[in-house]
Amino acid sequence: MQGAGFLFALDDFGTGTSLFGDLKNLPVDYLKIDGGFVKNLARDEIDKAMTETIHRIGHIMGIKTVAEYAENDHIIDALRSGSMGVDYAQGYGVCKPMPLFAPVPPPACDAQVAGAGADTPDSVNVGARPSHPAPAGWQRPCPH
Repeated sequence: MQGAGFLFALDDFGTGTSLFGDLKNLPVDYLKIDGGFVKNLARDEIDKAMTETIHRIGHIMGIKTVAEYAENDHIIDALRSGSMGVDYAQGYGVCKPMPLFAPVPPPACDAQVAGAGADTPDSVNVGARPSHPAPAGWQRPCPH
């Protein structure tokens, strides 16, 4: 499937049955860090360390990371920081859920959003400003 251009994400990594040992044998492109760690990283050192560790292992393996449950600017700033450097964020702090096909296009957003040049669904690149313009006719609301 990857040869046909499909990309794969491993969701909710760090909880349930997802294990580091399994990750070595799975050909995934994105590692989605479980939101249970991300939402508490400002208050809980263990959750912060788990988020950092999952991100670091992903990058060592050449896998992009997505932090679920990025609910506010504080969490997004922590994810952007040099010590963490997570690639993408997903959650209300990035953008509230919205219909895929709105009757009236919402105002344009300056963040890199899926469908507007990003590489992963429902996520915003937490790094630099977008380098790709939105496809013709696509607009997304700004996250703030």
